[in-house]
Amino acid sequence: MAKSIIPNEIASKDASQIHNLIQVFEYFNKATDEFKLAYHKLEKRAAELDLELDRKNKDLLASLTEVKRLKNYQASI
Repeated sequence: MAKSIIPNEIASKDASQIHNLIQVFEYFNKATDEFKLAYHKLEKRAAELDLELDRKNKDLLASLTEVKRLKNYQASI
């Protein structure tokens, strides 16, 4: 009788370990998907900030050009 209990006990432990392993993989896959989503959001935000920075730089360059033009005009008066 002891021989039949041992294989079932081992099978039960194996099934439990397999179940735990499946849960770990599911958690890992979920975490991976969440990291991918967060990474894509960060990429999008970085692209938005790059565009904003480019616009600000163009505005500053235009402003600086106007200030130089006005200084030159003032100096010529």
